[in-house]
Amino acid sequence: FNETIAGALSSVKPGAENEGLRYKFSFGNVRTIVKTAAAFGAMSQGPAAAEEVKAATKWIAPFENLTGRAWQENGRNRGSMTWEIHDVVKFD
Repeated sequence: FNETIAGALSSVKPGAENEGLRYKFSFGNVRTIVKTAAAFGAMSQGPAAAEEVKAATKWIAPFENLTGRAWQENGRNRGSMTWEIHDVVKFD
């Protein structure tokens, strides 16, 4: 994905305003959305379905923000990505 984006940037002229791309994906927000959706799903699917989703969300807990950058440097496509992951002592 990162290489594809960097390849698309090859048509950008040097000095142009859009010389690169930055992105951020928050897994903490994904976890919150999944938990909220599970609460609504429990109303229609029952408590067993909500418990399944709750059990699955604990595996998302260590993952935080995924940030990255794609750009071109000296005629070559470049990219970097950083993913914040922490150790979880106790799940919900």
